[in-house]
Amino acid sequence: AFGWIVPMAFSALGVEFQPVTWVLFVITMLWVLIYDTEYAMVDRDEDKLIGVKSIAIFFGDYDVLAIAVMQVIMIGLLLLVGEMSGRSWLYAVGVVLSSVYFVRQQILMSLDKKSGAYAAFLNNNCFGMTIFLLLLADYIVTG
Repeated sequence: AFGWIVPMAFSALGVEFQPVTWVLFVITMLWVLIYDTEYAMVDRDEDKLIGVKSIAIFFGDYDVLAIAVMQVIMIGLLLLVGEMSGRSWLYAVGVVLSSVYFVRQQILMSLDKKSGAYAAFLNNNCFGMTIFLLLLADYIVTG
């Protein structure tokens, strides 16, 4: 549901839908899947007991790998959005620097799947704030 905020925002602003709209939509959906999977990994055992079908249960033993694939795709799409929308090198550097948070998440989950997944979930706050601040910096510097 969170992903629909992108086309809704474009529509509310009266901006014609462009390819970048849909790329942003996919990015948003991927990020939701990433952090939702991380959170679901924390209580996977309890979910199995009560019959909840979470995304972490769906991915099974490949949960960390699935998250890594989604993270790589998301970073690539963020770079594509920068290119499509004419952002400067500052935005690209920001995206690359922000990807360090995803690397950290992978390390956390590899050390301890349950508590590491929760720490990775919380780490998404830092990822999002870094993307926001560097995008803001890009707009301030380039106008």
